[in-house]
Amino acid sequence: MSSPCFSVVIPLYNKQESVGDTLRSVLNQTVGDFEIVVIDDGSKDASAAVVRGVNDARLRLIQQENAGVSAARNRGVAEAEGDIIAFLDADDRWDPDYLETIGSLMARFPQAGVFATSYRVDAGEGQVRPVGLMQGLAERGAGLMDDYFAAATYGEQPFYTSSICVRRAAFLFSGGFAVGVRHAEDLDVWARLALATPIAFTPEAKATYRTGAENRAMRRFPELKPWVFRAAGEAALASGKIPRGELQALAEHMALVDMFTVQTNLANPDGAAVRDFLRSIRTQVFATKKSLILAFLYLPVAVRRAILAARSR
Repeated sequence: MSSPCFSVVIPLYNKQESVGDTLRSVLNQTVGDFEIVVIDDGSKDASAAVVRGVNDARLRLIQQENAGVSAARNRGVAEAEGDIIAFLDADDRWDPDYLETIGSLMARFPQAGVFATSYRVDAGEGQVRPVGLMQGLAERGAGLMDDYFAAATYGEQPFYTSSICVRRAAFLFSGGFAVGVRHAEDLDVWARLALATPIAFTPEAKATYRTGAENRAMRRFPELKPWVFRAAGEAALASGKIPRGELQALAEHMALVDMFTVQTNLANPDGAAVRDFLRSIRTQVFATKKSLILAFLYLPVAVRRAILAARSR
């Protein structure tokens, strides 16, 4: 029997309310040449039972002890039989023609190692919005990305984990997801891929990122450490291989991800440690934003938390 074109890799942890709809969004694709590899990463709810209740020969459920989402995704790729790896989180959705759209990108841009679409953000309670792409990116239509780092720095992330497909060889060359890293581990892989292979992208939104799904909130403050990609990024900057016009975008992208680490620590009681980490970030483009965040971090933690709670209402 021939291998499927697409291997859909779904890491699963305590998503019993969402995973059924996620699987249906795959099974409803206009393209049927795929397998689904679900890696249950030690779920404590009925997630695995929901998956077992789906009767389709293309679906495989693999269970393991809890090792984190990076280990689950890497396991899924190792178990996959297809050449094209399609990542999908267990609470997100694909439009029915998502894989068809990816297939069109593959046909038009065979030199690419990454194929991706834009997406929409669903915060729950009917709050759905398109992602804010870098100015001019949507107007270009489908094509090879000129500069991923500019697109990911001067607009919202143009694609995310559930709207990207990767050639297996390119993914393995990237080194896969960093196990044990719980913050921006996906952005690390996309950045490594951007340095290694062309990215074919369409600004059409063909996936839905559900930020309001269960078990999605960050329960711990991320460690105040430079982004795991930074060593590779600094090496790329020093290599002389990055076009001059793309150097600033790469440097500022690394700064932006580190500033995101700061923003997810705004309620951290150790404000001094967060301030010290923020001061270590070098940026020109986001200098004003850096100064405003630094001033905010001098407020007492109770005041910071009250302001953040009011903003989230």
